[in-house]
Amino acid sequence: MSDTGVVDTGSIHSWEHPRSDNHLSVAFTAPFPSPPPVLMGLKSLDIGRQSNPRITCEAHDVRSNGLTINLKSWASTVQYSSACSWFVPSITDPDLQHGHFSTTEDHPWHKPQPETTRHITFARSYAAAPKVIVWLCHLDVDKDRNYRVRVYATDVTQRGFKLHINSWAGTKLYGARAYWLAYSGDRKDICGGTFGTGDIRRWDEPRSANFNTLFFKNADFSQPPRIFLAFNSLDIDCRHNLRVRVYANPIMSAGMIWHIDSWADTILYSACVLHSHSLKQLVSAPLFLPHHASKLILDINADSVLFRRVLCPIVSLYATASLLVDS
Repeated sequence: MSDTGVVDTGSIHSWEHPRSDNHLSVAFTAPFPSPPPVLMGLKSLDIGRQSNPRITCEAHDVRSNGLTINLKSWASTVQYSSACSWFVPSITDPDLQHGHFSTTEDHPWHKPQPETTRHITFARSYAAAPKVIVWLCHLDVDKDRNYRVRVYATDVTQRGFKLHINSWAGTKLYGARAYWLAYSGDRKDICGGTFGTGDIRRWDEPRSANFNTLFFKNADFSQPPRIFLAFNSLDIDCRHNLRVRVYANPIMSAGMIWHIDSWADTILYSACVLHSHSLKQLVSAPLFLPHHASKLILDINADSVLFRRVLCPIVSLYATASLLVDS
């Protein structure tokens, strides 16, 4: 059994009343035999530009039936709002292996480095090189340079991989933490990959609304899967608040339409996301389309002509987010 969901600071206060600590209760769909591991990732951010963007996801009081997640900022950071995806991998599936790594395990926060790499060794070797996905759960970056961070995996073998946490073009990255998840690449009940704004436009052609169609390749879902989304790359102008969010709508058994948006005066150059699905719980999501497509009235499913002929061709398939689907 696995489980996934989202917590959002908007459920406890409005964005006009920012808080540094946001304790949000999570109840699992069904109790686990014992307190399970919980993987978390940043899904939505609205952080003031007047101080360094500092945000982290903290798990507290993990129990067999739930936990408390704190979406926390610190020092002088103004956190107007944020959201965090959480994911509990099946504790009875030895093929799923996971962990996390922070830049502070390599160097102190006050000695920022543009590139940090750590070799990760699996507790159990795979028969062949597995699929590995990586995403962000903690960020501390300087306010006077554009907010740029990317986490990704390379050199994947049966025994391990290299995990990278990088910035570029002069950005000062004081700290970041990434979760990773590995699973056999030939599984049909899990779909993994990446998507992002780079699939549909150049980074130097920023826009606030970005959406595209994504098919769940090499997966066999009889109904819409559950979805986990979390950023694994950001490139946002530092002259305005850091405002960005990711979501998927609609979600179907064959694929979904993803959305990566900013708002107000934020300049979003690029972004990437992690994505996880489970069929053990059926997702029911209201239909949403961007404003320029709002005149369409849709009643669709995975086999509909409208999905195949109208929605699918809107944009190309993959961009810069990580994807996992778990049945």
